[in-house]
Formats: sequence, structure tokens, C-alpha cells
Amino acid sequence: MKKVLMIAAMMLMSMGAFAQEAGQMAIGANAAYGFASNYKTFGLGAKFQYGITEDFRAEASGTYFFKKDYTSAWDVNLTVHYVIPVSEGLNVYPLLGPTLFGIKVDVPDISFSFGGDTYHSGEASASETRFGVNAGAGIEYFISENFKVNFEAKYQYTKDSDWPVLSIGAAYVF
Repeated sequence: MKKVLMIAAMMLMSMGAFAQEAGQMAIGANAAYGFASNYKTFGLGAKFQYGITEDFRAEASGTYFFKKDYTSAWDVNLTVHYVIPVSEGLNVYPLLGPTLFGIKVDVPDISFSFGGDTYHSGEASASETRFGVNAGAGIEYFISENFKVNFEAKYQYTKDSDWPVLSIGAAYVF
């Protein structure tokens, strides 16, 4: 048991702080869950981060939300994170920035029979794109100097609709 504790302590000490630096970049992916009162679905996304200063970084990201009940959605975001170190390798960050949110509904042709006759509803499609604002927070943990994982919660405010999104992701830091 002493050997296990000693090895674990050595591993923790060797991890270092992995602080963000100006000019540091990261590229990663995330899985997301978007949920509004009438539409809930999962999505996959990608992100790119750039350390502006030791405390601030910019992130460009995009997520595609899978089709559910004939509806799919996507977002493109540009957010600024204020990185707050909590302990070695652990940071929290509030985030704020613009979002571009799109939603598309595709209803297929539905046929039905009545009285020996077959009727078709016809295909229908509609889409809308809205500009808005992201506000939220995240937590990240550096597994190594070049690899981190994160959890994020944000709220996308757009005209006439809001879209909460939870995501979990990973990024390679260089």
C-alpha cells in the first residue's frame, strides 16, 4: 500500500501546473447536449483556442446537433474565456461571446390511405438562422502538459429562443 501511495504522490508532483501562456493554442472536440423546451438532442463539435494573455483566451467552435423529430441544428461560436487557476492542472472559466445558431426542419412526404385512395402530404422544409450571445462557464483539467479535458455549460440567447448546451470535451495543447 505504501508503494502505491508513493507512486501516486510522485505522479501528482510531476504533473506541474500546466498554466496557460500567451500564444498557447489548443485544438479539440466535444460531445454536446442541447435542450430547449421543445427540442432536445445530442451533437458533436470542434474547437480551436488561442491564449491572448495568461488570463484570457479566445475560442472558435462549432457544433452540429443530430437530427431528431425531423429537426437538426448547428451553432458557430466565438467566445472569450477568463481562465482562473484553482489548483495544479485545474482551471475554471466564465465565457462570453457571440453565437450564430441555425435550425432546420425537414418533414418527409407522408402517405396514407383512406377509402381505397392513397394521399400524400408532400415534403416540407424550413430553416432559420439567428444571431445571439453565449454566456456560461467551464472547468478544465490537464491530464498532461499537452492534453486536457473539460466540461462546459452555456446558454445561447437568441431572438425569441434560448438554447442551453452542456458539453464535455478534450483538447490537444501546443
